[in-house]
Amino acid sequence: MNKRTIINILSYLAMIVLLVIVFCFFIRKNEIELLCRIDAFSFVVLIGFTLVFYMVGGLQYYVLKDMYGINLEKKDILLLPVAMNLWSFIMPLQGSAFFFMLFLKHRHKVKISDSLSITIFLYLVTVFFAGLVGIIFAVIYNLTFSLFSLISLIFLLNPLFVLLGNKIASRVPEGKIKIIKSVIAFSKRTAGNMNSMWMNYKYVAIFLLLIICRMLVSTFWYMWIVRILGYQDVPFLSLLLLALWLTVSLIVRFTPNNWGVLQLVSGLMFSLIALSPQQGVMISMVASATLTIVAFTLGVAANFYYLRSWNIKSLKEIK
Repeated sequence: MNKRTIINILSYLAMIVLLVIVFCFFIRKNEIELLCRIDAFSFVVLIGFTLVFYMVGGLQYYVLKDMYGINLEKKDILLLPVAMNLWSFIMPLQGSAFFFMLFLKHRHKVKISDSLSITIFLYLVTVFFAGLVGIIFAVIYNLTFSLFSLISLIFLLNPLFVLLGNKIASRVPEGKIKIIKSVIAFSKRTAGNMNSMWMNYKYVAIFLLLIICRMLVSTFWYMWIVRILGYQDVPFLSLLLLALWLTVSLIVRFTPNNWGVLQLVSGLMFSLIALSPQQGVMISMVASATLTIVAFTLGVAANFYYLRSWNIKSLKEIK
């Protein structure tokens, strides 16, 4: 049994443990009974929201075609993010990012450092927006001096951390040992790429607009879940914050599709803003379930579409 297999097994075990914790502390019998309210029409609408959610995410990759010579086709807008999500089950520890790097390397000859920069940058733009919305929420709901507002402020200031990290990386001397020299060069290129992207205000504005669209889709998706489950008095802004926090929590990817982690984050966030943690957990539970269903249906077909033209040699080229 190799190291990767052991890590994957541990990831699935961690998911089981976290879900047991979630069910023991947050899910009661009446919450389970609420799931019976999901009829065929409601389920179809949920799947529709899920597909739109994937497509808006795919647009983020589509607009990158002018940055590194990435020429995505329009069908990739849906197929690529769905295929990537399936890999979060195959390789729980950043499997989707691995597939994205594999895709860019095979299709467009993009360097690993460049594709990693793109992945991190898209994530950090989302973190920035989460911080901005969090600060606004804290001011409106009198949470200015709270742990929630502090976390939001840290999120908001992440571009400054990138700028500082790039300055530090640029001053690190090159090592004499080949491996160390390669790591330093890789880190410098990645940090430099992210800094350049943050300084490209046109792309930052475009990505922020797409993230706003994606978060709005998520928010209306969650509103539909709230309606199905019969919850009352769940503010729109709290659902927008939930969408942002769940996206931000993807940095802690150590379970398949972040099952368990997303539910705990949802409960924590709702408790921080004085809402029912059980409601937050149930909303993310239903959303995660629909994402999983699409990943194991359309995601399987999308992976077959991409991988049928790749060979073992292509996989070995990822360095």
